[in-house]
Amino acid sequence: MRYIILLISAALLFTLNANEVTQKNETANEFAYIQPISVEEAPVIAILDGDNDGVADEGDKCPTTPPNTRVDSKGCELDSDNDGVVNSKDDCPTTPPNTEVNSKGCTIVNDSDNDGVADEDDKCPTTPPNTEVDYQGCRDSDKDGVPNIDDKCPGTLEGIKVDYRGCEIDSDDDGVVDSQDQCPDTSKDFSVDGYGCPQTATLKVNFATSKYNVDDKLVKDLQKFSLFLQENKGYKVVIYGFTDSVGDSNKNRILSKNRAEAVKEALTLYGIDASRFTTIGKGEASPIADNSTKDGRAQNRRIEVELIK
Repeated sequence: MRYIILLISAALLFTLNANEVTQKNETANEFAYIQPISVEEAPVIAILDGDNDGVADEGDKCPTTPPNTRVDSKGCELDSDNDGVVNSKDDCPTTPPNTEVNSKGCTIVNDSDNDGVADEDDKCPTTPPNTEVDYQGCRDSDKDGVPNIDDKCPGTLEGIKVDYRGCEIDSDDDGVVDSQDQCPDTSKDFSVDGYGCPQTATLKVNFATSKYNVDDKLVKDLQKFSLFLQENKGYKVVIYGFTDSVGDSNKNRILSKNRAEAVKEALTLYGIDASRFTTIGKGEASPIADNSTKDGRAQNRRIEVELIK
């Protein structure tokens, strides 16, 4: 009887041949054993993978792939969108199939002036070479966000907020830009000065002794003041009447009130609504000059106006 037993390992092949069987008959029981005939060393097969990417060198089309790079069956870095640009260099990794791309894996667009803005988005398609442009492909010399072609105020200082025209913002629309406006919330009912603050006006009216009628000589002054009130509809006016110290103080208080009312009536004749006025008689209080002199008493027979917002 012949028995062949093969033992195989990574390095050795053992062949055991049982062509010689020795039987011993010294005892009643038979004992058979197998005698090894020869031992042969199997050939070592080495598989080389120089870049350790899991693809053998003999089939590796990209044998110098960097460590830890994901590769395809050919040993080359993956190109997920199949645009010819490997993932690590692809700025547009989901480009649609059959799209012509540039070296960064992005769709090639026409850019006639080579300013980095596609022609379809370029509002200034003939920009000179090496010109710094904004997202619209246009120059913005003062960098206020409004291209030069639309900028009505091209020299705006850096950091200044501008409107769609490229001009500094005037938040309260009073004609004074915010950076110079000392009264930034002025109502449109007021005319303003160069600092953006409401203008003021005074009215000088003097009276003869014991009189409260308004002299015709005051017409120009009254007209000027009424025009101011028409241009500044946000103002209400308090008119104070005064007297000199001659006569009874109670009568002087009544006289001063009549003087204030007379000025109010004169202003309403120029179209100013009476509801904007308040009249107060102060009598001989608060003199502005010496009542012991004729000139001083003439100055004290007066009215004063206060503008109220």
